[in-house]
Amino acid sequence: MLQPNVLNDVDGRYLGSDWQIHRLAPGQRAQYGTFSGWDQYRAHIQLLALLKPEIAGDFAQSMHQFAQQNQGIWDRWLHNNGPTHVMTGDPAAPTLATFAAMGGAQLRCPQRL
Repeated sequence: MLQPNVLNDVDGRYLGSDWQIHRLAPGQRAQYGTFSGWDQYRAHIQLLALLKPEIAGDFAQSMHQFAQQNQGIWDRWLHNNGPTHVMTGDPAAPTLATFAAMGGAQLRCPQRL
């Protein structure tokens, strides 16, 4: 449970991947970053969805918000809040599908300040 990291401040604001200040979506408890897409997909997300579905939901919401802030690109390796565009493939799709299948992903519309 060391990563992904919580990136938001106590007031719900966080720096998005577009370098703008954003707020948590309604109902979201934390904005997570530093997603190692393939590593987490293979070993982490299934356990997270089973043990901590509320965190899995925030994890999915965080991925969705970063993709919206990154011109629709679902980056495979976000370092903190910054896209790196490294690795190949698309680990976001099986990650979100796993969360949805296990009841942990309910995406909400993001809001800006």
